[in-house]
Amino acid sequence: MNESSFLTAKAIAKLNLEESDLTDSNVNVNKMLEAFGGIAKENSFLGDFPTQLKTACKQLSQLIAWMWSSSIGTSLDEQTLKKAFNSVLKYQAFTNTLEGSDAISALLLGNNQDKNINSIGQKLEFEIPSITLKKVYEQLTKNAVPYAFTQEYVNLFYSKVNPYLGEEGIFYDFFGTENPTREPRFVVIISLPPKPELSDFTVTEEELKNWANETTSYSPPHFNPYIPISAST
Repeated sequence: MNESSFLTAKAIAKLNLEESDLTDSNVNVNKMLEAFGGIAKENSFLGDFPTQLKTACKQLSQLIAWMWSSSIGTSLDEQTLKKAFNSVLKYQAFTNTLEGSDAISALLLGNNQDKNINSIGQKLEFEIPSITLKKVYEQLTKNAVPYAFTQEYVNLFYSKVNPYLGEEGIFYDFFGTENPTREPRFVVIISLPPKPELSDFTVTEEELKNWANETTSYSPPHFNPYIPISAST
């Protein structure tokens, strides 16, 4: 039996699934998502769990577009936050550690004084920002869309960072073998390729700005593949 084809007893208990929901080659995905939807009930205002995932991936992509943009987020506070966010993401791409994942979660939650952010900040010599990603996102979208990253929600995930365009996704680590917590949880692979030279042949400043401010569509402008996303939207 392949490890990815079934859940451990610990995962079954956490998800409140019955043995009858599992087979050697199949997991009742809908019930698994429904169970996680219960765990993530705090985010029920965003819809069912697949919609929550889609929304969170979109918002993360928009924050990266904001980070890359030179025409938005120009204040000193936002520039400090951009440097910290970029540095933490790059650190996790290099180390793939619980420290890096927890620092990403803390930044998304607005816990800028988190010990992991401070530790990485000392190593990479960046200042601790005073403004939060939540505040930035609310300003970008003028509060038109609820912010997806709550404490209960980020606790479901371990974050990896891949520095290659197009190598991203979300999967459920049934046995806890793909993350340092050694517990069953979702693993999100954040795509963070090098920022391309902005041009009509890659991505333009206007496209970055428009995507960062987008409130309705789940797809980047013109389906631009140079704007990194963490899962198919």
